[in-house]
Amino acid sequence: MHTRFHVVATIADITDFEFLLHGYLIEGPLEPGMYVRLRPQARLHTDLRIHGVELDETFARLEGKPYYTLTVQCSDLAETEALHALRIRREDIEIHSLPD
Repeated sequence: MHTRFHVVATIADITDFEFLLHGYLIEGPLEPGMYVRLRPQARLHTDLRIHGVELDETFARLEGKPYYTLTVQCSDLAETEALHALRIRREDIEIHSLPD
């Protein structure tokens, strides 16, 4: 089961070692426990597990469609900063239920 998600912005939470992806759903289901694949053509990272999905009601109201924040728990500060350094903005990412 594949899902496409459009990332508008990312945030590195260096206190809790979390990488946050903010954007909207293009197609497919979305829930915690699924895996995100960032820039698969570049083969930069393995699949990352989504630990949280939150509806951003403010953006949803302003933009007229649901906006979500996806939370990826990182193992340490270095991983958090490395993911944020990818500068993922205004691009589509793949989300799937089990790693391939």
